[in-house]
Amino acid sequence: MASLAVGEDEDDNEFVLHDAVSLEPLHNSTENYPQGQPIYLFCRNGHNFNRDTLINLLLNPKTKYDTSNNLVEYMECPECKDNVNVKGVDDFMRNRGLEKQIEEIRKQEEQMKAVMEKKLQEKQRALDAEAEEISKAMKMSMLEKEKLLKQREAVKIELKLAREQYLKCKGQYIEAKKNLDNSTTILKQKEDNATKLGVRFISEFPVTRMSQAVPVEVGDDEQKEDASVNIEVGDDKENKDTLDEVPTLCTKESDRIRALNEKYKNEFPKGTPFVCACEKGRVEDVEGMIRGARAAGMDVTAMVSELDTRSDGGSNTPLMIAAACEHSTIIEILLQCNADTATTNDYGCNALHFAAYYNKTTTTIVQLLLNNMKLEDINHKNTYGDTPLDDCYKYNNSSIKQQLIDLIRQKGGKRKSESRESYDWNTLSEKYKNEFPKGTPFVCACEKGRVEDVEGMIRGARAAGMDVTAMVSELGTRSNGNSSTPLTVSAWKEHSTIIEILLQCNADTATTNYNNGYNALHFAAANNKTTTTTVQLLLNNMKLEDINHINTYGRTPLDYCYKYNNSSIKQQLIDLIRQKGGKRKSEL
Repeated sequence: MASLAVGEDEDDNEFVLHDAVSLEPLHNSTENYPQGQPIYLFCRNGHNFNRDTLINLLLNPKTKYDTSNNLVEYMECPECKDNVNVKGVDDFMRNRGLEKQIEEIRKQEEQMKAVMEKKLQEKQRALDAEAEEISKAMKMSMLEKEKLLKQREAVKIELKLAREQYLKCKGQYIEAKKNLDNSTTILKQKEDNATKLGVRFISEFPVTRMSQAVPVEVGDDEQKEDASVNIEVGDDKENKDTLDEVPTLCTKESDRIRALNEKYKNEFPKGTPFVCACEKGRVEDVEGMIRGARAAGMDVTAMVSELDTRSDGGSNTPLMIAAACEHSTIIEILLQCNADTATTNDYGCNALHFAAYYNKTTTTIVQLLLNNMKLEDINHKNTYGDTPLDDCYKYNNSSIKQQLIDLIRQKGGKRKSESRESYDWNTLSEKYKNEFPKGTPFVCACEKGRVEDVEGMIRGARAAGMDVTAMVSELGTRSNGNSSTPLTVSAWKEHSTIIEILLQCNADTATTNYNNGYNALHFAAANNKTTTTTVQLLLNNMKLEDINHINTYGRTPLDYCYKYNNSSIKQQLIDLIRQKGGKRKSEL
């Protein structure tokens, strides 16, 4: 490989590359090199170097040193990128003061590096702080977004409810408009019928001239309505002719009523026509007979109250037979005519006895009667000693039985046994001990749903000075000998009336049976199939800790409802329990 030698020019500021065959230096003088170490550069391309260039090359990180031979092993030519070998660099640097300069440059470089590092750290801290602020802002934004979403859902629910309310109101409006249209049609028909009869129909609007009110039935047999018809009285011949026609109208009405009575006598020979019309629920005939009685000057109140015979010849008033047959519209008509609710039949039963005994589909009739009866009539005893409430308890086995009982009790109705001041506790206890030898008398009475005996035992216990609260709460045995409290067995058997009685006596809802830790709500949640009343009563009188009480099998009442209740009201029971904070064991 060709060698290049370097020599020093006159101003000592430049180093010139020279072609050389050997390694002889351009200047052999050691004047400027006390150690006699001239510098040799080996380059194949003959490039020139000045002092600054050499210093930069020495400082270049790519430069490699051979300290043992005092050589630079590798130095990259800035022009051709070829390797340049330099000999005697150390001596040259010492003699030229380059070593100190390089050290200063290195120190400056370190200082600059430290300054840059500090600036980078400060910049990093600033970036970290900015990133943290952005993170916080994003978190706040997410929270705000979640809040807005919740608000949006709430607004959706409100809109849904508002729409439902709107549709409900719209339906009511349509129904009211329909009723108004029907009323308008009926009024128009009345006007037309009055015109046909030669009577001027003025309805309820005042007239400018003196008028005389005459009750007249308008319409044909298929459409009979009461109307107060005003006939204007004047001096003209037309009004005089109209007044002359009124006796004729009354005669026609009388003929119609006589024909109607004959019809009923032929159809029901054993019965009184008016009572039979009430029995069969023929509203138009009932109204027609009442209007006919008024037109004939009869005492309508006496007619709708007196005791007569129904179609089979049995003794009844119109109110009784209408109550027994559940004809609520006729009941309303009779009460508007001041029918006597205290009248009784041959067995001492009044209308409420019949309604409490026979009503199966609606509570309307019982409510109407109660609103028009005195307390003494509500609790009137028939010849068998039973009140209307007794008849409801004994004979009414319909789905509305409990509702009827509640309505009668709300108005002060009682059973005959409740009028006693004392009760023979010992006799009743002995009776149950003989009937259920394995059971506690009071628990067995609750188990069998015998409301009268339960109430009698409570009254007897009070009369004997016993602690009634303890009696209705303590653990006893039911008829088969198994452990139960009065409340748990009543809840199991769905005796809601007895549940109410026990709770009124402050029965302890937290008491459990001794062998497996069931409370009353466990039994009701698992076994109630027909009504939610018992569960609702218990929940309204229990603490949250008792609602979520865990029995010895590790289950809450809600667990038992989910696991064992397969009735049609299961979901309703679950919802009721959850509304009061009830949970499954896995949720606690």
